[in-house]
Amino acid sequence: MMNGNVFISMNRFGYALLEELLLRRVPISQIYTVDPKNATNISDYEDFHPLAKKNNIPIQSVKHIADVKKDVRRLKPPYIFVFGWSQLLDVEFLNLAQIGVIGSHPALLPKNRGRAAIPWHFIRGEKEGGITFFYMDEGCDSGDIIAQERFRIGPNDTATDYYRAITQRGIRVISRLAGQLVRGKRLPARKQNHTRATYLSKRTFADGLIDWNQSAVQIDRLVRALTDPYPGAWTTYKDATVYVDRTHVVKKETYSGTIGQVVGQTKDGMVVQTGKGLLAITSMRGAEGSPSSHIPVGHKLGFSIVDLWLKKS
Repeated sequence: MMNGNVFISMNRFGYALLEELLLRRVPISQIYTVDPKNATNISDYEDFHPLAKKNNIPIQSVKHIADVKKDVRRLKPPYIFVFGWSQLLDVEFLNLAQIGVIGSHPALLPKNRGRAAIPWHFIRGEKEGGITFFYMDEGCDSGDIIAQERFRIGPNDTATDYYRAITQRGIRVISRLAGQLVRGKRLPARKQNHTRATYLSKRTFADGLIDWNQSAVQIDRLVRALTDPYPGAWTTYKDATVYVDRTHVVKKETYSGTIGQVVGQTKDGMVVQTGKGLLAITSMRGAEGSPSSHIPVGHKLGFSIVDLWLKKS
């Protein structure tokens, strides 16, 4: 009888793919995940324990995936699936799979290797996105490609739409490959063209701060880049943090004001002056998650050196 596979994940995307693997009767003998108590900073966290219990699969919460090498070696899994895991796997861990370690990346490799791929697609104004499944190696998203799905990024799409798209297409890929996985076959793959690789750097919460000196187009891209499952683009108002969830560029500029100033109100929001053009905010919330009321015309968003000077004077 063939040994079961090992599954490693901590997020919604991985949860959806595990459900599909189980539905297609791909054998899973062990799940490694993150304990809910340690998941406060994981924006798209999903608790795998109920699913593991429902399917009678052993599950273990780990802080460092390297700590379970000995256990994985004992299991001798044909495949190790890594769908939604921030820690890197070293060569020794990668070699524990009898066939290979399958990972995924929310971009069309070899383009956009690295961190925060979904937000970067919007910030860079890309028109196409995708999901890639590949054999993990010691490089950065550089392994042989098993499958790819691509999709168009619409002008009003957000990170939420992108996440939904990769989840739907990820499920479709798993469904298509399930038969070979059940039989323990090695999935065919093609090498990446490394000369065409591009790389994306890590982003932090601070990078979500809105710079009102940027253009309305740039700010709108940032807002769309950081919708759920991410914390959101943010600014300040009267020393309080405000999250901006939905915006659009105002085409007809009927107002003028200073940078960051609320220059007008609409039935569904407010209009703010940016470094270039006007931006309509149609959805925002306070730091506690509650909807934020409209800010009066003439008031300013953001914090400037002038504000600091006025406080000191």
